[in-house]
Amino acid sequence: MGLTGLLVEVFHKRKHRLENGRRKTLQACDEYMFNAAPISRHSSSLAMMLKDRKLFNELLVFSQTEHCSENFELWKSVCAYQVEKNPQARKKVASRIWQDFLSSNAPKEVNVSGQTKLQVEIELEYGNCDPQLFNNVQTDVELLMADVYLRYSLSKKN
Repeated sequence: MGLTGLLVEVFHKRKHRLENGRRKTLQACDEYMFNAAPISRHSSSLAMMLKDRKLFNELLVFSQTEHCSENFELWKSVCAYQVEKNPQARKKVASRIWQDFLSSNAPKEVNVSGQTKLQVEIELEYGNCDPQLFNNVQTDVELLMADVYLRYSLSKKN
């Protein structure tokens, strides 16, 4: 086997390893979200909704019609962050969460308190990417999600 063949083989092995790692991370995130994710219990009905994959997806679709799906997307991203075991990968996920949802010029900026944003920003600047980094963000977002859930429930009754 020539050098090119060897390089191609190494590339395919690394690609396969990466894909398996991503698949395992997504499975862990999915399991965490729907089985073990801590919920601050703002609403027991909302908690049930967040634990049930089918109902969560219904609520996500409803939130898209209400133009507030970023709350659910952030919640899901935080769950993915919390299950990530690799510190470097967790740091990348944290950075993406900051850029997508929390920074002042985020394309999907979520309405969380300024104090919570500042705490996260400071922790990220110091390189702290511990699994609890976004707990306060998640609590703020669950309050917003509870409001969406209430509107969803009311829409189902009509």
